[in-house]
Amino acid sequence: MMQMRRNFAGSGVVSARLFYLALAALVFAAVLTPGSGARANIVLGDHLGTFSGNDSEAQLLIDLGLQVTELAKVETPATTSGGLTLTNTVFNADMPPEPISGQWNFSGPGLVDIIVVKAGNDYAAFLFSDANTANMRNIGLWDTAQLGGIGMSHITAYQISAVPLPAALPLLGSAFAALGMVGWRRRRRAETA
Repeated sequence: MMQMRRNFAGSGVVSARLFYLALAALVFAAVLTPGSGARANIVLGDHLGTFSGNDSEAQLLIDLGLQVTELAKVETPATTSGGLTLTNTVFNADMPPEPISGQWNFSGPGLVDIIVVKAGNDYAAFLFSDANTANMRNIGLWDTAQLGGIGMSHITAYQISAVPLPAALPLLGSAFAALGMVGWRRRRRAETA
């Protein structure tokens, strides 16, 4: 047992450390190389649903129950608007060709929580969160598969707004506190009498 420790503690440790250091450098380089490890984190997002009509802040509140703020919108044939850029676009075989999938990135202020893809009379909403994007929230994929694969008319990036505290809630809390004080005083008077 002692001899094994001596051999392991000798020159074998140095070469094992160099091997692991070289392996770590290769993995780190692969993650940072565009088109390799970095692309593995780019996702479509969680499909929240497909809905009829046009997407808007008010409509998303109705369809998803979420208060959102529009960050940017790109309408075809444009590829960029308000910091939202569409790249690596794939087109269908229609004449004229229509975009059916691709990649998006957002360089404006804020974090993208929801991407909406509008095609035909419907739209599909996709959630982008830290859990499903490995903290790469302002880049992702899009497609029209949930919309029958027809050409996209526009893509909109939304951020979920903070839910405001109803104005009556502090008043309700103070009313309960006042009732508690009244009850406490009555019990105290009953005990001293």
